Amino acid sequence: MTDTADHCEDRLRLDLPLPAGNGPIAAGVASALRDHRAALLPLLERLVDTGEAGVTVPVDDIGIDTVTLDDDGAAGVAELRYVARFFAGCRGLDERDRHRTALPFRIDDGRLRIDLALPIRWQVDL
Repeated sequence: MTDTADHCEDRLRLDLPLPAGNGPIAAGVASALRDHRAALLPLLERLVDTGEAGVTVPVDDIGIDTVTLDDDGAAGVAELRYVARFFAGCRGLDERDRHRTALPFRIDDGRLRIDLALPIRWQVDL
């Protein structure tokens, strides 16, 4: 059995506008992430990667629990919750597993920027 990574340098890079206005920065970050949940799928799907085609992360099941900013408000962490669904109709399976992850970000010029390495996708050859 050998383990090989198919892409070691995969990254998630997002450059999202923060909502205009004078509201709290944390609320703006949460709003921007909610509005662009589909852009988070490469990360969340990789975190639950099992090699099974029946495993999906429904966009509607992605939520933002909290947003914490550092002291100067230029960076922070968003706590995400999401559901991974495993469906195999031929076997009568429809399971949902709840997950959580922390998403680091920074704020530059009124934009929410995320740049992080995706977990390695492993391929196992038996």
